[in-house]
Amino acid sequence: MLHSMSISQQKSIHKMHNCFSMKRLFCITVVFAVVAMTSCIQFGSRYFGSGYSDLQRAKKYYRQANYKRSLEICNDLTTRYTRIKYFDQALYYTALNYLQIGLPEKNFENSIEYFKRIIDECPGSRLLPESAGWVTLLTELDSFNCELESKQKTLAEKEAQLSSLNTQLSTKKSQLKDNNKQIRYLQNEVDKLQKKIDLLEKVDLQTHQRKRDLQDATGPGDDQRKDTGS
Repeated sequence: MLHSMSISQQKSIHKMHNCFSMKRLFCITVVFAVVAMTSCIQFGSRYFGSGYSDLQRAKKYYRQANYKRSLEICNDLTTRYTRIKYFDQALYYTALNYLQIGLPEKNFENSIEYFKRIIDECPGSRLLPESAGWVTLLTELDSFNCELESKQKTLAEKEAQLSSLNTQLSTKKSQLKDNNKQIRYLQNEVDKLQKKIDLLEKVDLQTHQRKRDLQDATGPGDDQRKDTGS
């Protein structure tokens, strides 16, 4: 029958057969993978004890940046399972989650607390060097942030004082400007009064001069006659 088929038909049959074989192989592979993963999870649960799958979920949420959900699981683990082999990891991821959540507000207190718990409660943990390093780094960073906040507060107070002084200076300048205007006004008034005084003095001098001229014109005899008549 194959001899009676054309070459193109034979190629199509071989292609379909290969495709079916690949699909069957892929399905078998998927089934084996699922079975293997299930076996690994069951083995991990038996080996590590209760809560192992929860820890893996917490790690997955942490990698996905879902820190709040990961923290919820870790807090549950550290509360319920205090004598498990991976207790240090639960504490470690709790600290990391607190670090990520508190990072925007620079709040490292909770993170430092859980890193210290690894040092105090898990003396044989492989995470001790990292935890100690985190404690040192975050403590220094927290101290630096406190110092920075203190300096920023002092700077804000200085800026407020400077703003107040600038306001006072502006007020004084305005008052000085008004005083200068008043001084110029008074100076003009004084000048006007001085001119009036000068004019009056001039008139007074003219009046005295006229009196003298009249006295000189009448002569001393008039005065003597006035005295005799009296």
